[in-house]
Amino acid sequence: MRQSNENLRKAQKALLESEKLSALGRFSSGIAHEIRNPLANIYASAQYITKKLNLDEKMKRHFDVILKNSETANNIIKELLDFSSGKEVKLSSISLSKVINDAYNLVSIRCKEQNVNLKIDLDNSIPNLWLDESKLMQAFLNFITNSIESMKSGGDLNIISFQKNDFAYVKFIDTGTGISDTVIDKVMEPFYTTKPEGTGLGLSLSYQFIKQHNGKLEISSTPGKGTTITVIFPIHTIN
Repeated sequence: MRQSNENLRKAQKALLESEKLSALGRFSSGIAHEIRNPLANIYASAQYITKKLNLDEKMKRHFDVILKNSETANNIIKELLDFSSGKEVKLSSISLSKVINDAYNLVSIRCKEQNVNLKIDLDNSIPNLWLDESKLMQAFLNFITNSIESMKSGGDLNIISFQKNDFAYVKFIDTGTGISDTVIDKVMEPFYTTKPEGTGLGLSLSYQFIKQHNGKLEISSTPGKGTTITVIFPIHTIN
């Protein structure tokens, strides 16, 4: 009886989360489309003026601010549309080690610049999985970026993969500032962020991507010591 009640509670929670995400997705899509066109006009006009008019250095700096902030706003709109679109995954036979290695190559220079010691320890015996490489890469880069940003004075980031029973695991382990108990349950909620300039969509999108692959995403953290993100994929989906 107790187990039945627990299963019912989990099912109700999952349904509420699904309905909330659906409503937020519709809202985000509407807002994003309304903003995109006038924003594109602002960007195009500013770009035209900088090219056609003989501006002094002070005015050029002001228009550079307009262009840069327009690009930032457009990236936020792209995140909103990605969140709301629910696009189907494009599956292909992918090596987890390849995706991790590609992500490593993209962030290794940034890690060196910020004194982050990045190490990978990969189990290359994990069989290929049916995954959307682009979405998986986006999720992994988001996890890595969050880890780097949590280590302002440098630290360690270890990415490891291994298989256990019928599941493939990827762990992102950092020595950053960590996440408090009061926040950790909210970090994957859409639009929730502790960053002054964040949209709160990065982890939500990553969580969405992992779920689309029948995967699981787990986060554990100790304030002042670091955070571990664990991604789990079933291996038995491969024929």
